[in-house]
Amino acid sequence: MRQQAMERAEGVCEFCGYGIACFDLHHRWYPRKAADNLRLLMAIHRECHDAIHHGGTLKYKAGSLMANGDKGIGNTPQWRAYLRSKHP
Repeated sequence: MRQQAMERAEGVCEFCGYGIACFDLHHRWYPRKAADNLRLLMAIHRECHDAIHHGGTLKYKAGSLMANGDKGIGNTPQWRAYLRSKHP
């Protein structure tokens, strides 16, 4: 799953939109399933991961999930649109 998430992200944090070399996998909703599904996972910066779980202010690029009001949690309309844009 890790490799597939990074390939989908194309070297960009799926939350803030900035380039990413080293990333965390974030589960968008819980409970985690035994066989994680790629649509449950987001490839993101460590800082973005911490902000999703603990709050904080982050920079983000226009057009990113964060810029569009996504909080990194759940199966939101923004997340579904993002996934559709990656696999039309």
